[in-house]
Amino acid sequence: MRFILIVIAILFALDGIGWGVLARLTRRSKWRYLLVSFMIAQLAGLAWLLFGRFSGLGWDRFMPKFVITSVFIWHCLGLPLLLGLTLVALPFLAIKVALQFSRGRSRFPSTPIGDSPEWNRRQFLAFAAAAAPPLFTLSLATAALPARP
Repeated sequence: MRFILIVIAILFALDGIGWGVLARLTRRSKWRYLLVSFMIAQLAGLAWLLFGRFSGLGWDRFMPKFVITSVFIWHCLGLPLLLGLTLVALPFLAIKVALQFSRGRSRFPSTPIGDSPEWNRRQFLAFAAAAAPPLFTLSLATAALPARP
């Protein structure tokens, strides 16, 4: 039982780390709401599933199979992948920050984002960062369900 509780704590901690990384990528953008709603749905789904199983009341039986599949796919595939990508990108980000610090440049642009009607690179990357986790999870869950006997 102790091992299961450790695994559950790790899942919730990885959710928090993933949320923090993705929120950092989507700061100051309207796409952050997509990310927030996805992460709240994943956390609520995981909590509902776990408390339903451990309480013995059978709450988890009321969840649709698609939701259960999405929760498992995100927590078993999406979060480890996001953690791996973060660990790979961390040295590059540290080098970038060190170079900016040594040059004495500001990390933030002086002009506000969103003045022009077109997307700039930062807005596109914020959109991609916010859209990737839901698209990854929902597409794999959609592909996984018909394959079940």
